[in-house]
Amino acid sequence: MRFIIFVLALLSPANGKPLTKHAALDYLQTFGYLQPDRLTADGSSEEEIDTEIKQETAVRNFQSMAGLLQTGELDDATLEKMSHPRCGVPDFAALSYNSDYDEDTRIKWSKNYITYSIQNYWPGLSEDEIRKVMWDAFQVWERVVPLKFAEEYPGHGDIKIKFGRKEHGGCSSFDGKGGALAHAFFPETGMLHFDSDENWIRMKDGVVSSDFSQTDFFSVAIHEIGHVIGLYLYFTFHN
Repeated sequence: MRFIIFVLALLSPANGKPLTKHAALDYLQTFGYLQPDRLTADGSSEEEIDTEIKQETAVRNFQSMAGLLQTGELDDATLEKMSHPRCGVPDFAALSYNSDYDEDTRIKWSKNYITYSIQNYWPGLSEDEIRKVMWDAFQVWERVVPLKFAEEYPGHGDIKIKFGRKEHGGCSSFDGKGGALAHAFFPETGMLHFDSDENWIRMKDGVVSSDFSQTDFFSVAIHEIGHVIGLYLYFTFHN
């Protein structure tokens, strides 16, 4: 079996403002439903129809993933769902369109003992709180996969954890509060990044904050670690 499917509900609210249709097409491209060259046509009626069909298929695939009625149209419910905060890793890997793509080398670490380090910290949580959340999140995975994890000093470690905003060096950008909350990269890249513009908290077990501007650091960390150890994690779109 090439991929393990894991479902995680991110404890974070919607932005409250549906996307525009132009932004929705960008969203479908960003998250792997639509290739960039499928967004345009050269003006011929045949290619325009082909582009429309591909866009409709992309919208249906998103609606299926999100548990929506599959209309193939960018209706209000679909645009609203796209406004929800989410993981920054595409739902359908862009690399899967590449004939040279080698899944086996991408989804597996070459060793079972993996170290991680925290390169910087988010000012709204103490260093001890952030280290404890990351330790707990790695332990969730250690209980269910044949890997062992240990924290290293900053600058070392197989997995380097970092907080950053917008253009934060060497990878795709964050988009400010809401939208993409975090992203991670498959083995053995070892990058795991959280958006500094989010309002991170550690929610208590079984207690959801009434402050809808907050995002649970622990649940997002669990999700992103899944990616960094080589798993596709299809999250739910429910708050």
